[in-house]
Amino acid sequence: MCAVPRSRAGRTQIGMSKEPSRVDAGVPAGGQFAKTAHSDTVPTLDVAAEKTATEQFAAYLESEAVISRHREQAEALDKVHQIKSLRCLSAAILAKHPDAATLEITENEDGENQYDLISVTAADGTVLEGEDIDEDWGEELAFDDGPDLQGLLYALDLKDDAWAAGVAEFDGKDRRYTRRATIDLKAAVNAPLPQ
Repeated sequence: MCAVPRSRAGRTQIGMSKEPSRVDAGVPAGGQFAKTAHSDTVPTLDVAAEKTATEQFAAYLESEAVISRHREQAEALDKVHQIKSLRCLSAAILAKHPDAATLEITENEDGENQYDLISVTAADGTVLEGEDIDEDWGEELAFDDGPDLQGLLYALDLKDDAWAAGVAEFDGKDRRYTRRATIDLKAAVNAPLPQ
């Protein structure tokens, strides 16, 4: 039979390498167990590793600032691009139809997060393009070797109407429950660029 080591209190010690220091009850040294001596040395940090970590954190912050700056610049450039696309689209329509007054657009019903062309109308209400006249008129090239009319319209942001200031009015929802707008073509040709 194997002998199992026992402590002074008669309890079995399993897996303990050292018995804690015992203090009798009533002694103001901390109750049943006394404090054990510990080394007063503080673990030292690897200075080279700490410097490397600090440098890496500084580099991370620098790259984050650069990304933020570029993101802001990209957003500002996108707003300018939208206005230039709107100007180009309006100029191309007016070049083909000098008597055109308005352009009707609507949110793409397939959920493609873009606008689609509906029609071009003269001041007297005559439909010059779209509706039932020619379904493919948006695929006409705006200029030789340039984008088609619909492609220019794709640049307009469906979720931010900043491009529409002073040049378009939204009619709310149409029968398909999508956004619909009327653009004043002559105003759009001269739409102000964002500052």
